[in-house]
Amino acid sequence: MESLKELVLQEMERIHLPNYWGSKQQIQNENKIASLTSIKYEDGMAIEDWLYKVYHNEQGAKLEYK
Repeated sequence: MESLKELVLQEMERIHLPNYWGSKQQIQNENKIASLTSIKYEDGMAIEDWLYKVYHNEQGAKLEYK
């Protein structure tokens, strides 16, 4: 089972790939991460900053998903 931290790390690596930003897969992964954490994405926040906050806040994150 993959941890939330592993998913966030993968997403941080993919986010700068050509044609990934805004793709169906990117949006699905972002929604999955959002459903597994209590850390809210704030208006105007860079996606990288939000992912960084999720990664470093274990209290606000369910650690595993299916």
